[in-house]
Amino acid sequence: MLTKTDFLRFRQCPRQLWLHKNRKDLLPDQVDAGKQLVFDNAFEVEEQAYRLFPDGASAYDGQFGQALKKTESLLRRRLSAVFQPTFSRGQLFCRCDILAFDPKRQVWDIYEVKSSTDVKEEHLYDLAFQDICLREAGLPVGRLHIIHINNQYVRQGEIDPRQLLKTVDRTDEARTLTKEVERGIKSGLEVLKLVGEPEVRILKQCSDPYDCPFIPYCWRRIPDHSVYDMNLAEEKLREMLDEGIMLIQDMPDGLATRVIKRRYAEALKSGKPLIEAEAIRTRLADMRYPLHFLDYETYSAPIPPFDGYRPYQQIPFQYSLDVKRLPDARLEHYEFLAAEPGDPVPALSAALAQVIGPKGSIVSWNAAFEAGRNEEMAVRQPQLRGFLASVNSRMFDPMMIFRDGEYADAGFRGSASLKAVLPVLVPELSYGDLAIQEGGTAAASWPKLVGGTLSPEEKEQLYRDMLAYCGRDTLAMVRIVEILEKI
Repeated sequence: MLTKTDFLRFRQCPRQLWLHKNRKDLLPDQVDAGKQLVFDNAFEVEEQAYRLFPDGASAYDGQFGQALKKTESLLRRRLSAVFQPTFSRGQLFCRCDILAFDPKRQVWDIYEVKSSTDVKEEHLYDLAFQDICLREAGLPVGRLHIIHINNQYVRQGEIDPRQLLKTVDRTDEARTLTKEVERGIKSGLEVLKLVGEPEVRILKQCSDPYDCPFIPYCWRRIPDHSVYDMNLAEEKLREMLDEGIMLIQDMPDGLATRVIKRRYAEALKSGKPLIEAEAIRTRLADMRYPLHFLDYETYSAPIPPFDGYRPYQQIPFQYSLDVKRLPDARLEHYEFLAAEPGDPVPALSAALAQVIGPKGSIVSWNAAFEAGRNEEMAVRQPQLRGFLASVNSRMFDPMMIFRDGEYADAGFRGSASLKAVLPVLVPELSYGDLAIQEGGTAAASWPKLVGGTLSPEEKEQLYRDMLAYCGRDTLAMVRIVEILEKI
């Protein structure tokens, strides 16, 4: 049986479909916190979409047979809308988000709910599959719609689903895909019959449109520093593979379009780091003591949690700040983490204003992110507008040294992220000893911290873990800048 999700897996990669059916042992033991938050948010968006159809009823049931019976019963009653109806005919299975009955045309319109802020190509294939499956099940299908997030919505009071969500008719676009989807269904069913996994050339499909959970398995034989690390256009990548070129060292010069990738290849081929000391010295000349190493952790959700926020707006709930008043001065550490329910911005911005003075550079990795949050906080905290503008005017971003290739090391693997640079320049300082090791988990931890479901002991431990992670980010910046200064 081919489900809607199976078909979308097949579209991304036939091997993904086969592995998901036959090698579930290769899947992660548990969903990481960041992905789980995405799933939870998507469920909340669906709940809001149901409010657009106040007379609807749910046909959901965890048992396959019961779900089919509930669906059949509710459809016979001609309710205005049915949520999570289930259909199965022949070798196809699908569960829709919403079916709405049109009494004038005597048809059922499909509404697919998405947490994105626009309609994506894969959504049209999703609709086309549902359309085919429901028609094969004998249901008269009308129009095909996508319900997605309106990113211009600003929350004021209770969530208004008519403002939060946009409903768009994509019938014509989806039905132009019918023949292609029918061929894909036939091919997908053939993949399910295979005894062994299908041979698939790895190009760009592993992360398009979603990260595949089988990447560690499929990439197990791809060597370090391969052409896949160069972010080549698919046509160029295909050319390299056709010519039997797998290693960056064997690539012809000039294929990389981004400076950081070109310098990565040059460093790898030279066998040593490429350091433009004068360019780095010029960059660092813009820094002024005292240095303030600043990092925010933020939370975002499709449904704004507080008044005055838009969907997916980044809300700072934590900062770490390390201050170095002179080159040889002792490092001073300051931190803030909102641990109670409510908008964290007023307390966070006020606390920050107490520890950052009017002079000295503000050092942030990918400083445009912190600067953007400061601009948004200034709107919400007009009394701090001058302070936050001053902070932004003094920003210094050490990441640019690595992004622009002024310091290139093959160990960075063509990345300028903090977590790519730190293990190479400061191998003794890592995130491996921390309970929280990346930003997605930190963001997903904050709702738990303030949600009131943890015991006092659990909350205290999570609080300490979150402080440790954010603090490691600023300490990492301190150590990297110290190394750059020695150059």
